[in-house]
Amino acid sequence: MNHRRTQVAAAAGTALIVLVAGCSSSKSGGSGGGAKAPTTGASSAGPDLGKAVINPGYTTKGGTVQILANANFEHLDPVQNYVTNSGDIGRLIYRTLTFIKDTPGQKPEIMPDIADKLGTTSDGGKTWKFTLRHGLKFEDGSPLTAKDVKYNIERSFASDIYKDGATYMPDTLVNANNYAGPYKDPKKDLTSVETPDDYTMIFHFSGVQPDANWMLSLFYTAPVPKAKDDKQSYDLHPVASGPYKISKYTPDKSLVLVRNPNWDPASDPNRPALPDSFVVTEGIDLPTISQRLIGNQGPDVNATTLENSGAIQNGDLPKIRDAAVKARFVNGATPCIDYEFINTQKVKDPVIRHAIALAVNRQGVQTTYGGDLFGAITDTVISSTIAGYKPPDLGLKPGGDPDGAKKLLAGKTVPTLHYGVSSTSVKQKTVATQLQNDLKAAGITLVIDTIPGKSYYKTIRSDAAPDMGRAGWCWDWPTAASIVPPVLGLDSSGKSWNSNNFSRLIDPVLSPQITKLASSTDSASSVGTQFNDLTNKLESTDWPLIPTIASNDPNVVGGNLQNAGVSTIFAAIDLNTIGVKH
Repeated sequence: MNHRRTQVAAAAGTALIVLVAGCSSSKSGGSGGGAKAPTTGASSAGPDLGKAVINPGYTTKGGTVQILANANFEHLDPVQNYVTNSGDIGRLIYRTLTFIKDTPGQKPEIMPDIADKLGTTSDGGKTWKFTLRHGLKFEDGSPLTAKDVKYNIERSFASDIYKDGATYMPDTLVNANNYAGPYKDPKKDLTSVETPDDYTMIFHFSGVQPDANWMLSLFYTAPVPKAKDDKQSYDLHPVASGPYKISKYTPDKSLVLVRNPNWDPASDPNRPALPDSFVVTEGIDLPTISQRLIGNQGPDVNATTLENSGAIQNGDLPKIRDAAVKARFVNGATPCIDYEFINTQKVKDPVIRHAIALAVNRQGVQTTYGGDLFGAITDTVISSTIAGYKPPDLGLKPGGDPDGAKKLLAGKTVPTLHYGVSSTSVKQKTVATQLQNDLKAAGITLVIDTIPGKSYYKTIRSDAAPDMGRAGWCWDWPTAASIVPPVLGLDSSGKSWNSNNFSRLIDPVLSPQITKLASSTDSASSVGTQFNDLTNKLESTDWPLIPTIASNDPNVVGGNLQNAGVSTIFAAIDLNTIGVKH
C-alpha cells in the first residue's frame, strides 16, 4: 500500500499555510531559478543502509522501464492524484505551475515549470502573480493556456465529486462567492484566480502565503482542457502536457506510457525524460515482485517497482548481501512517517487511547518492516529533517508496556475494537496480527477487518472507517505546515476534522490553535518550533495516533537501470531521472 502524500493525502484545512523552511518567500521571487529547502537532508538513508543513487550521471535516451505493481492506481486524474505511487507516474504525464525538483541525493528545490519563473508578490504574500511559458501544448497539439491551469484548480473546489485530492486551494484562496466547482453553477467564476490573458495568472489568498511557490507545485495546478473533462472518467485518460502520454490503460492490468510528441524538452529543464516508454504491469503479488527484482532475469533487467520498500520481503533480505544484488540495491530517506491511527469518534476515552499506545510493541513493527534498513522508530509524525523538530517524551517503550496499559485500564470497560488492514499488504497484515497480540496482553480484544487495497484510504475516510488502522503521511513540501494541519487539524470550516485527519480528532482547545498557527506572521523558525510543540502536546494528551516508523525506501532494481534513486517527494524510485542502459 502506498502513502500519500497521503499520505496520501492531504490538505491543510486552514486559511494560511506557512512554509517553515522554504526560501522562496522573498517579495520579488522573480528569478527564473529555484529556491532550495535548506533544512532537508540528502536522500540517502544513512551510512551502510544502501547507496543513494545507482549508476548516476547517465544521459542516454531510449529503452523501456518495466514497473512491477501490485494494485491499480487509485487516481491518475491530477485533481485526485495524491498518493505516492500515482504521483511518481503523474509528473511524467502532466506539468504543474511550479515543480519540486528532488533529484535523488540532493536537497529539494522549487523550480518554475509551466510558469516561466517563480511567482512574485507585491503585497507581502496575499497576492501572487505568475507568467506562463509560451508555446506549450497538450498531447493533441492544442495550446496550453492559463485558463487550462485555472480550470483544474476550479475542479479542486468540487468536493462533492473529488474527495481524494489535496485541498490547499479551497482551503487558502479567497472565496467570497462560495464557489463550489465548475459543475454546480457553471456561470460562477473562481474570482480569486485571475487569468487576464493566456499567459498570466494572479492568485488572491485569504491570508499571507510567503511560500505559495511550493504550494502551487501540487497536481491541482496541472492543466486540464475543459472540453476533455468527463469528471470521474478523466482518471482513465488525463490529457498529457508532460513528456509522456498514456498509450493504453486497463485498470488492474496494465498502463503504458509513450513519448508525447508535443512536449518540448527545451521548455522543460526539470524532466530529463530518458526512457522511450514505461510499462506498468499490475496484479503481481508483493513477494513475486521482490523475487523478480532480485532475480534480474529477462525483461526484469529493466524493471523496478513503486511499491513501498521496493516490495522487499523479510525472507529476501539475506539475498541483498550477495555482491551482484547489492550492486543494484538503493535506499533513501523518505518524507513519510507511518503511524497507527485511533478513531477518536469511536474510541472516545483518551485514557484508553493512551493505554493502546503503551501496549504497542513498535520494535516488533520495525522488525516486521525489516529493521533499520526500512526505517527508524519515531515518537512523532514530524520528520527529523523539518525545522523546529524536537522529539517528544511520550513515555512509550519501544518494546511495548502491556502492564502499564493494564494499570491505565483498571476499572474501565473496553469494547471489542476493529482494525482495518489493506488486502494487498503482507506487512500490514503481519503488523495487524502483532498489534492484536499486543492489545490482548493488555486485556483488549482487537478484530482484524480486511479492506480492498485499492480503496483503503477511501474507506478510512468514510463513515465505515474502523476503530484503528495504519496510515502514513509524506510531507508535500519540507515544513511542519504541510504535516500538522493535514494530519491533526480541522477542515476549512473549522468545525470538523481534515479529510486526512484519520483519527478524526477535534480538540476544543488545541485544534483551533493549529488553524491559528497556520496564519502566524512569526518567523519561519518560530512557527516551526510552535508547530512541533503543539504536535507533541496533542500526541501526549489526546493520544490520537501512535507514531511508529520514519520510513526509508530500500529497493533492488533491474541491472540495466541507471540514475536509480529514491524520490524525496514520492518515497519511491524516482521515475523522473531514471534511465535504461540499452
